[in-house]
Order: sequence, then C-alpha cells, then structure tokens
Amino acid sequence: MSETSGRDQMAMTRDSPATSADQCADNQVDPPVRAQDPVRGHDSSTPTRRTLNRAVRLAQLADLSDAQLRVVRRTQLYQLGWTCHQVEHEIRQGRWQRVAAEVFALQNAPLTYRQRLWLGVLHAGQGSVVSHGTSCREVGLTGWESPVIELLTAKSNTVDHLDGFIFHETRRKFRSWVHSMSFPARLRLEYAALLAAERQRSLSRACGLVAATVQQRLTTAERLLVVSFDITKLRHGRQLRLAFGRHRRWRTLIRGNQHRRALPKSRTSTTR
Repeated sequence: MSETSGRDQMAMTRDSPATSADQCADNQVDPPVRAQDPVRGHDSSTPTRRTLNRAVRLAQLADLSDAQLRVVRRTQLYQLGWTCHQVEHEIRQGRWQRVAAEVFALQNAPLTYRQRLWLGVLHAGQGSVVSHGTSCREVGLTGWESPVIELLTAKSNTVDHLDGFIFHETRRKFRSWVHSMSFPARLRLEYAALLAAERQRSLSRACGLVAATVQQRLTTAERLLVVSFDITKLRHGRQLRLAFGRHRRWRTLIRGNQHRRALPKSRTSTTR
C-alpha cells in the first residue's frame, strides 16, 4: 500500500510542471500575425519607399510642387519617398528635366522667370535669398532691371556656377533683412537697393538707383537712411548718407547716428 502511494506521489510530481505550463499557455494571447509581402519578403504593413507606386508619390509631391512652382531639390524628393532610380526614370521618360546639379523641374517646358528664382534659391542651398537688383525688381522697381538673377548667400558657401545667375557671398548677418512673407525668400527693398547701389560702377549711378526707389514710391527716404546704418562697410555709404543729410527731414536722424559711424557733419546741417 505504501509502495502504491509513493508511486502515485511521484507521478503527480512529474505531471505538475506540465499542468502549470498548460495553464499558462491557455492564458496567453497569440500575437497578431502580420502578412508578409510575397514578393519582397518583408512586413507589408510597414510601407517603404519601394512599395509606393507612382500615383501615391506624385500625390505626396503635389503640395511641394505647387508651393515651389514645380521646381524641387533632390533631397526634397528623397524625403518624400522617391529613390534615385525613380527620379532618373522620370528624366529618361522626358517628364522632368534636370535644371541644375541637384535641382529638377517637374516639367519638360522652359522655365519661367518666377521658376528661375526658385532655381537659384534651391541651387544655392539653405539660407540663400533673392537680393540686389532682382529683389528690387520683385517689388516693382523699373528702369534698373538686372540682366541676371542675383542671390545672397553666406560666406564660404561656395556655389557652383550657373548661367544667368550671380551668387554674392557675404559675412554680413542678413537673416533679419529678409522679407517674412516672400516666397522664395528675398531681401526687403531698402536693404536690396543699398546693396545694389554699392555694386554700381560709379557714385552717380548708386545715387540714381536709390533715388529711383523713392521717386517710384516704393519706399521712403527715412527708411533708406536708417537701414544704411545696419549694413556694415557699405560701399558709397558715407557719400549716400551725406546726400541724405541735405534733406531737412533727415538731419535729426543723421545727428543721432553720427556717433556710430563718426560721420563729419554736413555743411547744411546747421539749424535755421
């Protein structure tokens, strides 16, 4: 009898771990089974760039294309799921065209003037803005149109040559000079006009360009004077400020800024 009870206890001891394991297995919930892509062999629930068809890619590109007038940079395409082979395929098919080393036009027609502005900004890279005479033209200055598109970029940001464009490198901190509501980014008129004036061949042409912005009622003389003190090492700056000082409304502003630039007083600055 004792032998029988001993064998029963040993059998129960051997069966107890299996029983507890079966109970744990019954309480567990099976993990969801994800479908596998039969072609690529990866989880099809996680979309990748290759799984996106052309219609989906174009739909994702629509907003950027409209905002930038169908001119985009290569890195922007990659961020939206395009691959290098897909971009090159669009070019081989004649749908797109490469207009710079890293810039593409999503069309096969020639670029308009506004599209060329985007081309210059995207080609120059992050932080570049439309400037000088081109920015003045955007505001509405006539009679001083530049034959090329001019852009401003930070010093040491060497930009590859592009026909029809001039890229001015500068150490000046110009981010605060940018118009906040312009697309593509451009300098405000006062800064652009003074920078364009310092690039003129002679002082008379520099004065003529600045005077034209006032005569065409695009800005005021007071704004130009105040802005001239924000631009360091402005070529023709001293002569321009002295010319501004001959205007009676500017004399107070000049006297208040003479200590900043050590300007000599104008002969006409005496109070009458």
